[in-house]
Amino acid sequence: MTVVIPTAPTLVYLKSYKTASTSFEIALLESAKSAFPSGLDEPGMAFHVSIDAERYSLPVQRNSLFFRGVPRPRNELLDNRALRFAAKVMGAAFLKQHQSAKDVRKVLGDRLWKEAFKVTTIRNPWDLAVSRYRWMASGREGRSGVVDIPFESFIEGFTGSGIIRAGYQNYKIKTLRQHLYPFVYDKNSFCCDDYVRFETLETDAAVLFENLGLARPVFRKVKVSGSASQPPHAYRDYYDDYSRMRVFKAAERFIKDFGYEF
Repeated sequence: MTVVIPTAPTLVYLKSYKTASTSFEIALLESAKSAFPSGLDEPGMAFHVSIDAERYSLPVQRNSLFFRGVPRPRNELLDNRALRFAAKVMGAAFLKQHQSAKDVRKVLGDRLWKEAFKVTTIRNPWDLAVSRYRWMASGREGRSGVVDIPFESFIEGFTGSGIIRAGYQNYKIKTLRQHLYPFVYDKNSFCCDDYVRFETLETDAAVLFENLGLARPVFRKVKVSGSASQPPHAYRDYYDDYSRMRVFKAAERFIKDFGYEF
């Protein structure tokens, strides 16, 4: 999820998709735990970790200025209703999983958002698409069974409407742009002060943590779709010219801004 840590300046981590973001989230909170006298109960600390992070004895929710009173039900529909009710009746503001820069800015307020040091994790879009495909095909999408779907069909939907057609069944997922842009851009401009690359995750994070006065990060492989254990550039084997160009057109601005190549 979004993590707020009261360093100087305040650190805000925007948790993106398929960028080792849960591993980064855990490393960040574990470093923060040892950096402050009150650990994760430090005033100004705010987070609401994923189920995967709970396995490492990290608390589910840290109540702070940004949380008031309403626990997060496991059922997503009830969760959304609870959040809407809390926002309307109690004026509650919540940090959630994979929250966009725009929404986090609204939760924190323009002043704190502007003063904070904002970070997110990014990844080569062609590699990210293959990771997302393997995650879905493996059955980990919604903890369902294995999904038999051609890569070409997946890319068609992932770079388009988000509707993936597999046999007689359709799946609706977030598109490639929705995996990338909400954490990188806000009001059509860059929204973060630092972008930690998946390709150089440990090196980039070590420099970032040192600059923030946090302990050197220790990364755990929390979620592995299979692509994480493959050799670099193995994702290229999935593509033909058409699917490669589909990804480029869907994420052209991002690819050019960060200098990614196929």
